[in-house]
Amino acid sequence: MNLIVCLKQIPSEESIKFDSNGNLIRENIKLINNIYDEYALENALILKDKYGFKVTAITMGPTSAEEIIRYAISKGVDEGYLITDPKLKGSDAFITSMVISKAIEKIKKEEDYAVFFGLKSGDGETGVVASEVSRFLKIPVVCGVSEIDFFENCFFATQLLSFETVKLKIQKPCCLSFDLSKIKFRVVSIKNKIKSKNFIVPKFSLSDLNLEIDGIKDSPTKVLDLKEVQTNSQRNFEELKLENPEDIEKIKKIIYE
Repeated sequence: MNLIVCLKQIPSEESIKFDSNGNLIRENIKLINNIYDEYALENALILKDKYGFKVTAITMGPTSAEEIIRYAISKGVDEGYLITDPKLKGSDAFITSMVISKAIEKIKKEEDYAVFFGLKSGDGETGVVASEVSRFLKIPVVCGVSEIDFFENCFFATQLLSFETVKLKIQKPCCLSFDLSKIKFRVVSIKNKIKSKNFIVPKFSLSDLNLEIDGIKDSPTKVLDLKEVQTNSQRNFEELKLENPEDIEKIKKIIYE
């Protein structure tokens, strides 16, 4: 079994800036690892420890994104790949998913695999890449997993919903995205640190993946406007009671308008 974990570097909170077109500025900023991806990575490594699965890391970005692959190697990942090409700059979630899917098809080498994602990224927060990749690969997807196990040749995922805990049985191959949970991250060993420093990160360009695309021009998602969204603390709330006829009329008006 090959567990392919998709990782991403994102701008730190204080580094987030947008250009005049509403695109995130990624040059000359401080980057950090996406926190949701850390949970995907740790869950994959837990399954590796328990069942001896192979774990492969993959990321898409500039050549400097090698750093996150070496980080994954230091945590215990077996191998890693970087998708990098100048034409990928400005890619939206759709193009990103297409490119990642092509790379996964090149990496997996067999049908006995699964793809792990973080639930969303801290910069885009679209939360759709896992679902899009599953569509391109034509395999099932489960999003928002908190715990994972494997037996009877299937994955067993736990989802913590607002009203109940759900346990799902998923056949492989599949895509799984992981939410934040109470799982504890492992301590990096000296052995893996040394391995990560010596690891030469293999790279895929668009030509390697037999793709001819332009990240900005071919991305269907367009940012039309940016507006500040009010938080709950900024809004004025009015308590409405169902036993009050006037409040009932207000509720009807809110619903139907």
